[in-house]
Parts: sequence; C-alpha cells; structure tokens
Amino acid sequence: LIVGEGAQITGSIIADDIVVRGRILGTIRGQRLSLQNTCHVEADISHKSLVIEQGAFFEGKSRRYEEPSAEKLREVSDARRGPPSPAAIGQGQPAAPRAVPPSKLAE
Repeated sequence: LIVGEGAQITGSIIADDIVVRGRILGTIRGQRLSLQNTCHVEADISHKSLVIEQGAFFEGKSRRYEEPSAEKLREVSDARRGPPSPAAIGQGQPAAPRAVPPSKLAE
C-alpha cells in the first residue's frame, strides 16, 4: 500500500507492505512499514520492520511484533481514543458482577 504525498487518511491501515508519503491519523499495522521524508504520521503502529527517513514526522507509539495481532491493534486504537463517554457506558456491554451481601443470600 502506498499513501501518496497528497493523501490524508484518518482511521486504521492494515497491509503487508506500507509506504507512507502523506498524512495519517489513527493506527497502522504492517509487516514492513516505511515512513518517508514527506509524511506526517500521528498514529500508533505495530510492525515487523520499520524505516523512518530523515525529515519524516512521526508521533505515536511503535511496537515491534513478529505477528501483530488484531487484538493488540484494537487495544492500541482504544487507548488513543480514551475512556468511553458516560452515554456509551452500559450500551452493548454485559453488566459488571456485583457483590451480594450475605444477608441477601439467605432470603
């Protein structure tokens, strides 16, 4: 995948070979990743091989994995987004277990 000099991507990118010349905001997962001198990347990345050319802009976390997993990528993406809003809490999520006082067990 080649992200051209004039390209702007917001979101997740997953590919084996990635060459970035443009702008990316989000997460990147690839076996081989090259950030070229014209790029502006604000992303958390997981990779097997990484090249950052002089002049490239990169801000984020870089993790080297033999086989980057989708689960790890999701964790990185969720961490960048921050905690869920109060309105989103409880929607589609199982209820957290609660302790029951011993006096209620006898009833």
